[in-house]
Amino acid sequence: MNLSTPQNKVFGSYDLRKHILNYILPKRCFSCKQILKFNNIEKLKHYKDYNNYSWRCNQNRYFLDTCNWCYYYVYEYP
Repeated sequence: MNLSTPQNKVFGSYDLRKHILNYILPKRCFSCKQILKFNNIEKLKHYKDYNNYSWRCNQNRYFLDTCNWCYYYVYEYP
């Protein structure tokens, strides 16, 4: 087995593998498993906009592993 192939060099490095897989596989909310979006305009809102789908799918700014919907309505944080 030849360990000097380009595939082994790329996927043998932990940092490169993590970067590639984060690019390919989108980050998801750990509770509802929907794809998290990173929209800075929606993050600056100071109110809960539960009718707005883009606000609900956004990554929460306080708890980065959840979406806004789960943060406010599932876990009931203020």
